[in-house]
Amino acid sequence: MTQPMIVGQHDLITRIRMWIYTGGGVNVLFRGFAGSGKTLIARHYASMIAKDFYHYHMCTGQAIEPPDDGEPVILDEIHRLKKEELWYDFSPIIGCTTEGAPISDPLKSRMVELWVAEYSLQELTTIVMNATGLPPMPAFIAATRGRGSPRISIQVGNETRRSLEFNRVSEPTREQVAHLCKSMGYLRGGFTPNDLRYLEVLSEGNVSASTLAATLNLPRNTITTEIEPFLMRKGLVRITSRGRELCPGKHNPVIL
Repeated sequence: MTQPMIVGQHDLITRIRMWIYTGGGVNVLFRGFAGSGKTLIARHYASMIAKDFYHYHMCTGQAIEPPDDGEPVILDEIHRLKKEELWYDFSPIIGCTTEGAPISDPLKSRMVELWVAEYSLQELTTIVMNATGLPPMPAFIAATRGRGSPRISIQVGNETRRSLEFNRVSEPTREQVAHLCKSMGYLRGGFTPNDLRYLEVLSEGNVSASTLAATLNLPRNTITTEIEPFLMRKGLVRITSRGRELCPGKHNPVIL
């Protein structure tokens, strides 16, 4: 098995390599927003300490028992793990979870917590080029619309590549690529039409998540895991005891 290719995350990868050099086997919890590459990095670490043989489980709210072969285990969405006490004496555990997901103190105290850093546009462009085969210019435009996420940037890149192929455009201009992205709902700065609708509702005053879900006709989970984390990273929205509100001095962005 070939180790996954990691772009960026220099400090995090350096830390992992230090562990490998000094014996490996450190229990680790990778945190980051959805699509930030947590699982890819976890697989990279597991491959390095176990020579490509490891176990992978997606936690879905069911109890999972540790294996008896002693090989590393990746527990994705570890905040959903049930009967976690079964894992207190197991090592190495490699957990992945999102930014604000709660982890119990007993489990968290047994793991080193590492955060996936934000990616630069150059890094996201490289990721899109590697994953989709797009040349630099279309890959860069896709990256600017990928919400800072490798996963979404790759999705935008693949959609862009397919659209260019469908329309038989072999040497697109920057304007053509930007127009294609906009027509597919990928707006400049990474915004989507749902983001703009969300901000428009907040422009009228504080609103609860339940009211936003009803007004926008979207699942509450979509609002709390996809829309709000992005808008909060942009510094546009904050959550208070009175509900969701626009940050002072911020306005609905104009997307051209």
